[in-house]
Amino acid sequence: MAGLIAALLLSTPFLISGQWGLLGMGYNNDLGLHLAWTEWLRSGFGTEPSDGYPLGPHGLTAALTAIPGFEIGKVFIGQVGAIAVLAVMTGWAAVEPLGRWRRLLAALLIGLPYLMVSYYAQAAFKELAAAMFLLAFVIALPRLTPMPGERRFRAAFPLLVLLLGIVFTYSFPGLAWPAAALLAWLLADPGFRARLRPASVWNRLKRPVVWVTGLIVLGLLAGLAFLGPFGFGDAFSEVATSDAFGPVSVLEGLGIWLTSDYRLAGNLDTPVPALLGAISVLALLVSLWWWRKQPRSPYPLAFLACAVLYLISLPWVGDYSLAKALVIAAPVTMVVILTALLSGPRGGWKPSQGMDFGAWVTLATVFVVGAMASSLIVLRDASVAPPGHAKELGAFKKEVKGKTVLYADQDRFAPYYLTGAKVSVPLAEFPDPNVVENPKKPFQGDTGQGVIDFDSFDGESLQNFDYVITSSAAFQSEAPPFFEEVDRTNSYILWKRVDEAVNRPILNESTLPARLVDCSQGGGAYFSTEVDGTATLFPKTVLALRDRWTPSPDLKAGDSASLTLNLTPGFWWLSMQYFTPRGFTLTTDTGFKRIFKPAIDGQRLANQETGSNGQYWQAGVIHVKKAGPVTITVDAKDPSAIQRLTGYSRATKLGRVAAMLGQGRRKVAMNQICGQWVDWFRRV
Repeated sequence: MAGLIAALLLSTPFLISGQWGLLGMGYNNDLGLHLAWTEWLRSGFGTEPSDGYPLGPHGLTAALTAIPGFEIGKVFIGQVGAIAVLAVMTGWAAVEPLGRWRRLLAALLIGLPYLMVSYYAQAAFKELAAAMFLLAFVIALPRLTPMPGERRFRAAFPLLVLLLGIVFTYSFPGLAWPAAALLAWLLADPGFRARLRPASVWNRLKRPVVWVTGLIVLGLLAGLAFLGPFGFGDAFSEVATSDAFGPVSVLEGLGIWLTSDYRLAGNLDTPVPALLGAISVLALLVSLWWWRKQPRSPYPLAFLACAVLYLISLPWVGDYSLAKALVIAAPVTMVVILTALLSGPRGGWKPSQGMDFGAWVTLATVFVVGAMASSLIVLRDASVAPPGHAKELGAFKKEVKGKTVLYADQDRFAPYYLTGAKVSVPLAEFPDPNVVENPKKPFQGDTGQGVIDFDSFDGESLQNFDYVITSSAAFQSEAPPFFEEVDRTNSYILWKRVDEAVNRPILNESTLPARLVDCSQGGGAYFSTEVDGTATLFPKTVLALRDRWTPSPDLKAGDSASLTLNLTPGFWWLSMQYFTPRGFTLTTDTGFKRIFKPAIDGQRLANQETGSNGQYWQAGVIHVKKAGPVTITVDAKDPSAIQRLTGYSRATKLGRVAAMLGQGRRKVAMNQICGQWVDWFRRV
């Protein structure tokens, strides 16, 4: 029953969005890399996994894809959901003393607390699996004690399997949590503490078999950490100190946080955080007081062990790994709180206890309702990727199979959509040795994510690839002569390299496809007066920034926004930045109308929070007959009935709009570049 209800709850994102898709796109795009690694395991081609990275879930997914109809993305998301369901079923075993309905409620909140659900919503499987394995390990600890010595090894075997599960999903650092829980549980045993007297410990350590065995074990661990396929040392040190995605409050690990964005640095704020924190802390303190007469129970001991481990990590571990620690400890924390609150005061539920009874019931009710609401809010607003532009990439698969491909956008899912090819993606945070950014057009600028096109790369990088895939938008750099167009879809152009790649000079374009030259200062004055040669210019271009959308560039379902461009007569090619989970309709007062399907390709936290809005996509051609202002209006698709009922809040995000009078380029002398959009230039 608990598992079935959990499966239904975990289906909420798909039900509310009205579609199946990959979870977490636009929020945490790590899944794109995991899917590419899975394809490498399955076929031996594509993006190779990092050394030492645990590939247990990837291997299971690759094996299951041998079944007809089992596609990598669907299997991986199914596996993430299965881990969450297993966490609920494990929680059911942890609260056995509770009555049936209280046990069911507790199991659901133990397996699906706020942080666990937040990580499920971004398809982060490692932390969910480690948390589930840790809880199962803690549940099994007391079963070792009553058994005779000769049977303990057999009883310990399931625990060893759980530890292996952690290793193959989270790597060796994940063993820190069960080790801390085991140590806390052993130290709570008076008999074990008695054996820790200095004289007794020294007598054991001075035996040759003990210290020789210890040295061998330490040597093996060191070898595993830094050598061979399991070497995780370098990757761990890099991840451990990372502050990616911003800080996470320790209060969130207690289960109540009424926002769909778990990061404190996120763009959503939880209401009354002080009150929510006070309720959670009070529930925890009352629960620990309730547990005080069970000093050998593994649950409060495991919670305290996790808390100590977290505190020890604070001085040297970054926000990224501290958040993971809170997720892994979350189910154990919920066992501690819910077992106490749902069991009631010592002596049972007795209304005759007066105010004590009423206060306990109130606290238990408020905590349970708050924890349920927190998890449901996350499930309601979870990102479910629509097919988007990437669906069109399938048209290129036959041509690029077995070839090297440079995907000119910052989308980590591109290798997944182009399975069979070796795909590289330009990402500032995950450098690829084959992809070097042009310093005059960085992948990530001070004002946000750069717009990727041919000018984003030097000739040496382009030489590494057989094909390049770019957007089909007009507002982008011209293809160099050593690439020719071989295929096209509505959103993409496939270019094949037909000659040796060379560099071509550009002005400092920053995060734009070209440079609008200002000759009144700096570089513009220098290049227009001191440099001899020719420049290749964009046609007449009008660019509207994101803040020109009124009333707001962020549209909830059913909202509208408009901006105005001053255009001259002619045919204008529109290029537009946008992310839309539901789709929208674009109209102009010239009679143009186009319906845009849902698409969030390339959306990342980095560009959502800096105002950058990713790649430019072609938005159509409008015919202007009379010079003057042209109003462009976007109407976000109305919410479905279930979205309206649940308060679904994922927004369409509009970025810049560029209008170009034609698509041709023209060449002029360098002294004529003032006030023009310069694509690239050539010195004489």
